[in-house]
Amino acid sequence: MLSTTTGARTARTRVNPLVGLVDDGRVYVLASKAGAPTNPDWYHNLLAAQPGFADYEKATGRVIPVVELRRA
Repeated sequence: MLSTTTGARTARTRVNPLVGLVDDGRVYVLASKAGAPTNPDWYHNLLAAQPGFADYEKATGRVIPVVELRRA
């Protein structure tokens, strides 16, 4: 599968091939970087895309739902 992210430092669009795993209709991707001791750049870019979200989580006493999207 291909993932499109925005570079955390460069703001450039990046397209990365990912290893995907489908289990019971759910899609997972593995941030393995071929067994390297660090995470791949796309993983850091994905986390950096929503840096303010942690502030929302801290500001509320409720659990923020996570929605899994499935192809119809």
